Amino acid sequence: MKLLLDVWPASRILIFTIYEDDKYVFDALKYGAMGYILKSESPENILASIRDVLDGGVPMSRGIAIKSSPLSE
Repeated sequence: MKLLLDVWPASRILIFTIYEDDKYVFDALKYGAMGYILKSESPENILASIRDVLDGGVPMSRGIAIKSSPLSE
């Protein structure tokens, strides 16, 4: 991801994965991902997340967003 962003800094990267561990989420965001969604999302949410990233948003699967929120501690 870092190499891609070094070559094409305007790239928008959306992580689409099965991994929910905090380490994966925070590393992905640290290295330039604009969003992090789980493969368990509905097709509608996946398309909405892609559109969101293209519009400059930072989409996250609900479970990831809740888990990584300071309010969840």
